[in-house]
Amino acid sequence: MNKTKLDICNMALAILGQAEISSLTEENQRANLCKQYYDIVRQQLLRAHDWTFAKSRDKLLLIREDDNAIGFQYVYEKPAFCLFVTRIFNDALHRSLCDHEFKMEFDSLLRKEVIRTLLEDAYVEYVRDVTDTSIFDSLFVEAFSSLLAYKIAHSLTGSTEITQLAYQQYQMALDNARYSNKVQQLEDAVIANPYLDTREM
Repeated sequence: MNKTKLDICNMALAILGQAEISSLTEENQRANLCKQYYDIVRQQLLRAHDWTFAKSRDKLLLIREDDNAIGFQYVYEKPAFCLFVTRIFNDALHRSLCDHEFKMEFDSLLRKEVIRTLLEDAYVEYVRDVTDTSIFDSLFVEAFSSLLAYKIAHSLTGSTEITQLAYQQYQMALDNARYSNKVQQLEDAVIANPYLDTREM
């Protein structure tokens, strides 16, 4: 069953033994803290792993080529909603991903972050800034609610012990979610290439 933003907040509150809220617009501390930390926690957790449900691959849009640059001469547009880049490659069919070095930097001319690489005609694999809770993995939701609980625990309860317990629950949930996601990635890789030796991954 898909969880909503409100469901995730109420799961966090339940971890702390707090009453549920019926809306994030309620005028109380529980709703205010959930609303304050929700997107911060969402992005923090998305950055913590290359989640399969949030992964995208696109052809990069070339902005310019810096002839005077020492390496990394190709400057590309960072994809919209990209939280972080996991790899740069040049195989449009994604069959034999040959990774290449790259760097992220703030471009003073464009006044925004760009991707620099030595690769012409580049493709990118990255984690998106996913906001649609309907595509969240169930174990990701558990980790999300646990981290949210940890973030708001001390402000709500004033208890160091409860805050530490919430953090421990988050660590366990994150480990489970990462492990499950990695298994899924290996299974997907074998389906895509049945001759792949997963021991080398």
